Amino acid sequence: MPTANDLNPPGDTKTLHLFREKLRRQTIVSTDDCWVWQGSKSRSYGTAHGQMRDWSGQRQKTHRLAFVLWHGPLVDGAVVRHQCPTGSNSLCCNPSHLTSGTQGQNNLDTRMEGRMPQGGYLSADAAGEVLQEHYVYGALPG
Repeated sequence: MPTANDLNPPGDTKTLHLFREKLRRQTIVSTDDCWVWQGSKSRSYGTAHGQMRDWSGQRQKTHRLAFVLWHGPLVDGAVVRHQCPTGSNSLCCNPSHLTSGTQGQNNLDTRMEGRMPQGGYLSADAAGEVLQEHYVYGALPG
């Protein structure tokens, strides 16, 4: 569990107090020092992220909230990237594992870790070959 010394960032005191209490109750510290969120989660693009309501009742992703409370506001268009020692852990909210960056950098991180498919569009020739091989005009499926 994070210690009180670890949880002493500058920031909005109402949200900070709520977040500190939730961190104490709803995280476990993994062997790579990730603060793994055990509370409510949201799923997007096949990845779970921790989430909680801030003092105003708005849902916030815990890693974004941790970043802003410890490091300050994000610049427009920036995302929070996980830089955990053993690879990105989307449930980690340890501020020392979080950095800001662009969506492109975040996508590259995901690709480099093998968590994003390396696909693309088929060329017209390749699509034609697939259709010739697998499609019989007028045949009904099944």
